[in-house]
Order: sequence, then C-alpha cells, then structure tokens
Amino acid sequence: MAEDHLSAETRAMLGRPAAERLAWFQTEFWIKYPASDAILARLEELVNKPRRARMPGYLVTSESNNGKTSIAMRFAGLHPPVFSDADNKMQMPVMLLEVVPTPTEAAIIERILSILGIPYRLTDPVPDKREAAIVAMRNAGLQLLMLDELQKILGARLEQRRAVMDALRYIANQVPVPVVAFSTPRGTGGLASTDEMINRLRPLTLPTWKLDADFQRLLLSFEEHMPLPERSGLGKKAMAALIHTLSEGLVGEVYDLLELALSVAIASDAPRIDEPLLRGLTWTPPSDRKRFARAAPPCPSAAPPAPHAVLNDVRGSPVAEPRPRSDHARCIATRALEMDGHFRVPVVGTPVDDDPGQGHRRKPDRDSLSMGASPGCLPPGTPAPWTSILSAMLGGAHRIRSKAVAVRVRDRVPGA
Repeated sequence: MAEDHLSAETRAMLGRPAAERLAWFQTEFWIKYPASDAILARLEELVNKPRRARMPGYLVTSESNNGKTSIAMRFAGLHPPVFSDADNKMQMPVMLLEVVPTPTEAAIIERILSILGIPYRLTDPVPDKREAAIVAMRNAGLQLLMLDELQKILGARLEQRRAVMDALRYIANQVPVPVVAFSTPRGTGGLASTDEMINRLRPLTLPTWKLDADFQRLLLSFEEHMPLPERSGLGKKAMAALIHTLSEGLVGEVYDLLELALSVAIASDAPRIDEPLLRGLTWTPPSDRKRFARAAPPCPSAAPPAPHAVLNDVRGSPVAEPRPRSDHARCIATRALEMDGHFRVPVVGTPVDDDPGQGHRRKPDRDSLSMGASPGCLPPGTPAPWTSILSAMLGGAHRIRSKAVAVRVRDRVPGA
C-alpha cells in the first residue's frame, strides 16, 4: 500500500484541504524515544515514593529546544488534576510551574496559589502567602512539583536567587514534596546560591541526538504524522545525515525543520519531502543563529565605550579623574544659566573627550533641550525633561564651578 508509512489517523487526513493537513502536523503529539522514557520513569518513581523529610529530586538539563518542556508537559498530562464533586475538592498529584522572568519569592508563591485556585491579595505579607500555599499543596495531595525554565532565575539578583531557592526548599520540606527542575546548562548557576538545593537535586542530562539508528527511528516516527501520499524516506542515511546537520541534533529543531519542509511540500503539491526540497529551505542552523545574535550590536547608534573618559565642564576644565566607563554609562553635562532671575538648562548630553588634556568645548544654545550629537551620549533628539536632568544632578557625583554644573551619571538615564 502506497500510504502504509502513515498512521491510520494521518492517512485519513490525505484528502483534506492543505491548511488542515498542515494543522494536523502542527497539533501537539508525543513521540516515544529512549532518553525521554528514561526521564519519565525516574519522575514516576518520585511520585510513588513514600513521603518523608527532605524528599530527593532531579535537575534535568539540556540545550535549548531539545524537548525538556515537552517531557514536563507529557508527565503532567499523565497525572492530570481531578476534581471531586463529592467533597468539592481538587486533587493535583503533579504541578508544572514555569519560572517567571526575574523571579522573586512572592512571584513564585503567588504563581503556586494561582495554579491551585487559591485567592490572595497582593498586599498580603509573603509569609502569610507562603503558609497558604503550603496548606493548599497538602490539601491538593501534591506528589511532585516541577519547575520549568529554571534558567530564568539568573535574571534575578543574587539575593533574590537565594530567597527563591530557600523558599522552594522550605515549601518542599513542609509539604513534603519532591522537586524536579528543568533548565539549560547555564541555568545550573542559579543553584549555586544554596548548597542544600545542589545536594538535593540530582543531575539528569537530556543529551542532543547522535546520528545513529535511534535518530533514524525518530525521523520515521515524525514521518508517520506527516500527511504526504508518498514515503519521504526520512530515516535513510543520506536524509538523516542532512536533517541532523541542519538541526544539530536538537529534537525541537528537527520538528521545526520538518514543519517548514511539510508546509513547502503541501504548498507546492509535492508528494513527498526529498533532499532537494530540504536543501532549498530558508533555514539557519541554531548555532549560526546564536552566533549572529552575539555579533549583533545592542544598539545601532551606540559607539563602543572609550577606555577612559573625563567629563569636562563647559570651560574645558576636567572635573573628574580618568576612570573606566561601563558599557551603559551615559554622560550628561548641563550649564545652568541665570536669565531674569530664573535658571534654565540649555545643553544636555555634551560629548566628552577621551584625552583629559584636551578640553571639549561647545557653545551652549540657550533654548535647546535636545541631546548632543555625540554617538557616545544618548541619540540626538531625545527629549530631556526636567525630571531626568534633576535626577541626574542629584544622583551623580557633581561639582559646581561658577555657574557650570557637570554631572556623571552611570546607569541612571532612561534608555541607557
């Protein structure tokens, strides 16, 4: 049979319109493979483990887009919450919690309360909300707490990381419940703030795929869900090698690549995906994307910081010793001119010279409130309201010489 390479459900989609055929592949489906099965088995052991103090857990690490979240969602789907009409209670054996960006203890606890449907006020003290979360987790019969995207904790300050990890450890002890975290390798640095969590979360690695028989079987499983009338032969050595090169062995990249290839095949009415079609796709391998992102400048108009910078007043006299300037440093120079008994600020963003011996001079425009044209300062035309100027003068080191005021501001100017 020409279509025996497809599953029965996929075979039924062959006569459907193009949009429905593509949507069929885009609908979430699960493909079993050895590494995911091994992790799911470990998680199942934790769920069935008798409750005791200091429950063990795991830290599952893998490169981005390699199936960590899919495994977490799969396990949560295997243990869904159950609502009992008899006692009007919800039992949730497994909770999947995605770490919020720049997390705080309050944000994590509020997220737990929201998942459990427990009302709270933002103004409630954090200890009160923490205790409410512990009671709610006990009442829900929670047996496993999964934290996805743990690497986001690196966006918080070190003190916040400690507070978050200490709160999670305390909650896990009090419920008690084992914790499983999913993260990229760089996210493991978030655990460095607490030795207790490092010792409790045993490492599990989800490796990238090698070009071997398991990878070829994975491609055949994908092909079963691709509604094309003819066999594409994705599991053949040449096709598998090409797909592995383009995806770099990341299962999420494999799916994205095949989804793009399927959309092109359906749009062009091609009966299968072949090597020329794959090579003709507009596709950038993940390592190239990361390299391009690192090479891109953070701001097109920003110039590289000078090794040393001195802020001069409008007379050209240095008012500060040379010192390194941070990447986000911005300099504001203002001259307060007394006119009819009132002070006005005519010049903002006057550029500075790298050589302290060469004073930079600029004749002030009394009616100008725009930024200077120097690429080392903020972009030209940026408005400079009095609030920005006053906050800069109050927040930075300043020195008054006659009626000239020079201010150095580091990381305090909007847009810096």
